[in-house]
Amino acid sequence: MPYLYELLPFAVTPLQNNVIVSLLTVVYYKICIEVVTWLRVRSLIYHSSQALQGLQCLCIVFWPLYDLSDWSWRLNVLVPSSMMVRLLYKVRFRT
Repeated sequence: MPYLYELLPFAVTPLQNNVIVSLLTVVYYKICIEVVTWLRVRSLIYHSSQALQGLQCLCIVFWPLYDLSDWSWRLNVLVPSSMMVRLLYKVRFRT
């Protein structure tokens, strides 16, 4: 699978490539949350947390887009780990 900078019509550095892919991952997570919320509000699904976790597991499709020649490829861990902490916090301190 090609890196993101190979797919773009303009030149980007490896750092910019990795930041763009991380931002795409964040957008993907936000879209997943909105879709599951929309389905839950309309009573189309009952186990929204399981559906959300299933959709968010697919974020690994973004991992091959990271450029490993720069240290910033480690950014791929930040988005899933921050979402995990957020979900654990919501489960622990649910109001």
